[in-house]
Amino acid sequence: LGFKSSNIQTIGCIELANALQDSPSCLAQLDLCGNDINDEGIVALSVALAGNDRLDLLELSGNRAITIVGWRALFTYLQSTRCALKEVALGQVAFDDSTAISLANSLGRNHSLTELDLSENPAVSDIGWRAIAAVLQNQHCMLEVLHLEGNFLNEVAVRGLAASLVNNSRLRELLIYNNWETFTASGLRAFAPVFASPTSNLEMIRFDPVPNQVVNDAAVDLSVSLVNNKKLKNLILLNHTAYPTPVSVAFEQVLFNKSSISSTFLSNHTLQNLGHRSGNLGSYLRMNLDEDKDLVARQKIMTIHFSGDINIQPFVDMQLELLPRVIAWMAKNYTVKSRNDSFLLLYQFVRNMQSLFDFNSGARTAQQGKKRKLA
Repeated sequence: LGFKSSNIQTIGCIELANALQDSPSCLAQLDLCGNDINDEGIVALSVALAGNDRLDLLELSGNRAITIVGWRALFTYLQSTRCALKEVALGQVAFDDSTAISLANSLGRNHSLTELDLSENPAVSDIGWRAIAAVLQNQHCMLEVLHLEGNFLNEVAVRGLAASLVNNSRLRELLIYNNWETFTASGLRAFAPVFASPTSNLEMIRFDPVPNQVVNDAAVDLSVSLVNNKKLKNLILLNHTAYPTPVSVAFEQVLFNKSSISSTFLSNHTLQNLGHRSGNLGSYLRMNLDEDKDLVARQKIMTIHFSGDINIQPFVDMQLELLPRVIAWMAKNYTVKSRNDSFLLLYQFVRNMQSLFDFNSGARTAQQGKKRKLA
């Protein structure tokens, strides 16, 4: 049911609430964004929704006339066992710290909400944001997507948010871009333990825009924390802007470690978007777009270690029982292109390791041994 920007005021909201009470179980979505609902209207609506166990989307962004009195009525509904809401939009509603804290208390008792939009509520300070962040530590919190863009998150708030996410295993998307307070390097570094955490399931996080110097100072810590991360696909620090060279080098090393075959295999094959895809960094990110991570690892290994003349020394030093597996891996076909690469690689391998495939060498060695015995 959509009433976006329909100039609904108190009387209209009360009439809508009365209609919902007459058929409490039919409504699944309700969009009231951009209206002029006040406390009386939202209280009536909250009472009407108390009998609804099917509503999964409620949009209230842009209703700035509601005060904490009205919001508390809605937050009471969020705590109800009948509440089935999955998405709630509360952007641009003039929240302050008291409202944010009241919402946080209700979220701690809600077991259905998976997406919450709190964007563009800049009157909330670090006190309110730390209360919201603390909810993410609650084992019952089901939030998967959290919109905090366009707010005033200072370093205290950012660090508190990061600390709450270290052991969170549900949140997939965190949007804190267009932050009114400029991000600091230490604020960004606070997310390094989140990216390194084996419990984190974050797939997207947006910080943009971040000043180049801040990105420079935090790049090494952030990139190193991603070495074993197999979840994060989008890490946006700068958008549509080329990364400074030190930043590109730091992330290239994590995405495509060329020091050895093993290091290349263990590189990050998940990160796909840093907000910009140019140069070598862009080509490595595009490689990671393939969902078959075995193929991504193979492509990287083939590109750096098996193009041109093969360095045969790693195979010479390898344990003999491992070689059959290595040969099988080289022969494995994924695509037409990789099949052609396999044939070329096998040819070069055989050419450089002829002793492994010289079946007469064993016979000659045995015959020479017999002659020595006769002598």
